[in-house]
Amino acid sequence: MIPPHLLPAYEECRRIQQHHGKTYYFSTLLFPKDVRPHVNALYGFVRYPDELVDNPVHATIPERCRAVRQFRMQTIQAHANKSVENPILHAFGHTMRTMGIQLKDALDFLDAMESDLTISRYKTYAELQRAAKATAPVTPRVRAEGGSTAERVRQRLLEQAGAPPAAAPPTRSVGAGPRR
Repeated sequence: MIPPHLLPAYEECRRIQQHHGKTYYFSTLLFPKDVRPHVNALYGFVRYPDELVDNPVHATIPERCRAVRQFRMQTIQAHANKSVENPILHAFGHTMRTMGIQLKDALDFLDAMESDLTISRYKTYAELQRAAKATAPVTPRVRAEGGSTAERVRQRLLEQAGAPPAAAPPTRSVGAGPRR
């Protein structure tokens, strides 16, 4: 049950999900009613830094990095049930505590988001291996399924919030229809 004082924060997360992620929003309606607010909060949590990184308003890369780091610090405070300004983090902090989402997973996601701003290419294969190894403990099952680091961590967070595992990739090639 969501405490009454957090209802506006959860409503803000629901509104963000409905506006930015129509498919996610409608699929969230398939979850049990008591889980939906937590999925909305999770979506709000991953969407906010994604906007900081991908849709800046006249912000330089250092400014965007600072914004992600500030959101990271507020995430730590929200996890500890301390007051933060961002309503998304009010809801997500409660969701983390209620659903057992590990702070480390949330912070690793934010680190991956920040690295998207600063790393566009690895100079050596060894650097790429180090980067992959750094995220491996966070996403052990979904790592093999591919996708960006951020997507793998998002899936891990969704699973911790009670979402079903990601669907297995199709075994046939695209365009390989049924034989007639």
